[in-house]
Amino acid sequence: MITKIFEFIKARQSETALAAAMVLIAIISFQSGKISALKSFNKPLVIKASSAKVIHTQGSTLRSVTDSQIVASKNSAVYHFLWCSGAQRIKEGNKITFASEQEAQSRGYSLASNCKK
Repeated sequence: MITKIFEFIKARQSETALAAAMVLIAIISFQSGKISALKSFNKPLVIKASSAKVIHTQGSTLRSVTDSQIVASKNSAVYHFLWCSGAQRIKEGNKITFASEQEAQSRGYSLASNCKK
């Protein structure tokens, strides 16, 4: 059995050498890619401050309040955050957006009872 394998390789030396070279190049390329990817993980994680106000919501999920994430309906006296179910039920024609909670409160709106920070 082994002699037949050696005879096959000897009869096709150039094809066998080319195939072996291609396999070795593929393995070396793959390992080089892994090494270069691992080197990029050594960089420290940088967290930049933003102007958004970060708050907790139900389920300990972090959400941030930015411009136009506070909405109210023209037909009610309460405001909602976009992730609240009440905000999704407001028709686009009736929707009012606020830049901040303070703006909504200054216009007489209060936070909906089913909408938590």
